[in-house]
Amino acid sequence: MKKIIVASLILSSLVVTGVVLADNNQNDQNNLNGAVTTQTSTTVLACVAKAVDTRETAGMNAFKAFSDAHMAALQTRKSELATAWTMTDKNTRNAAIRAAWKKFNDAEKTARRTYNQALKTAWNDFTKARRACGGGIGPTGEDNRHDKFLEND
Repeated sequence: MKKIIVASLILSSLVVTGVVLADNNQNDQNNLNGAVTTQTSTTVLACVAKAVDTRETAGMNAFKAFSDAHMAALQTRKSELATAWTMTDKNTRNAAIRAAWKKFNDAEKTARRTYNQALKTAWNDFTKARRACGGGIGPTGEDNRHDKFLEND
């Protein structure tokens, strides 16, 4: 009895394996014949690549503008604090120091908002351009949240 059960199990395993291999072979033949494919046309890929390039360039330009604004704010703060520390009157000096820091913080806040808005626009434009490329290109798996490291304002 045990021999019959073991033989049945082996035979059914061979039959299942043969069916799976035959099905895989048929899928391979379909792919070779072009009947079933998951490839995207080079025109669509080039279109999406251009959209990615545009998005990334916009992100780089936004960061450059943020960096320039940050450097200008730092330079202004440095200059205003240096001037404040030449003042002999304590109240005037403290007011100038507070004003220098407020001006710096306001400039930083504006720079962050401008940067994040530019990134948001770049990603929205990218999404529209990707969809316009057609070819069934859905979400790419890229995530705009990774670009928003300056989100806090």
